[in-house]
Amino acid sequence: RYCFGGNEYSFNHFKVLIEKQLRVLKVIIATNPYHLEFIKKNIYINNPYYIHDKKFIVIGNVYDCEISIDSKKEHEIKYDFLFCGKLNKPGVIQKGLEDVLFAFRNLSKVKEFKACVVGDGSELAMIRDKWQSECIEFTGKVAREKVKYLIESSKFIVMPSRFEGMAIFLLEALSLAKPIIITNETGSSHLVINTVTGFKVNIADINSLTNNLLKHSLIPEHIVIRDKKSIDDILEKCNCNINQLPIILK
Repeated sequence: RYCFGGNEYSFNHFKVLIEKQLRVLKVIIATNPYHLEFIKKNIYINNPYYIHDKKFIVIGNVYDCEISIDSKKEHEIKYDFLFCGKLNKPGVIQKGLEDVLFAFRNLSKVKEFKACVVGDGSELAMIRDKWQSECIEFTGKVAREKVKYLIESSKFIVMPSRFEGMAIFLLEALSLAKPIIITNETGSSHLVINTVTGFKVNIADINSLTNNLLKHSLIPEHIVIRDKKSIDDILEKCNCNINQLPIILK
């Protein structure tokens, strides 16, 4: 297993390591189809004769929320937007936190709204000082069960990642019937069926993100994805069935 980040050096380093193992690798596993296609195109493109005996498998992440689309329990909506991620240096870059904070700042000039940023890490104090606003609440670290409550108390989940695998936070949001606003060309991008389960913007496109936030902040009602079949189909493809792993890897 090799992991790589989003910069050119680490990817090139990863590519060299993988190419040395092309002859012996038999199974390549990712948590999402996007990264498998990425590897096929970028690693095997000059070595097509190595690819025929490889098994490419998606094994999704596990999430622990129950579908609540039919729940009769109503949650008070406290936030228009909810962001969740690690607030260390790699996490801030990966999750596109400053992209969304720039968008929040732009939005605050034309519209009142309330956003919640959940996460803890070495950059939290700096982020709070730099982006302090009446529109944004920085919670720091919260218990896992409270994250579910915060999802249910928000209209939209926003995570404009620069690079991403299969984010468990987004799976949990969808399982709770909450629409998501994310970037395209990441490992989570196939979670969005536009206008049904959420919306996609280009990576690092702050203007597009601001416009999307503005459009959706104008919606007054409690937002719930009503197309349960779309959610079920997505989550069925993404969730990992541990009992099936011996069969998949056979």
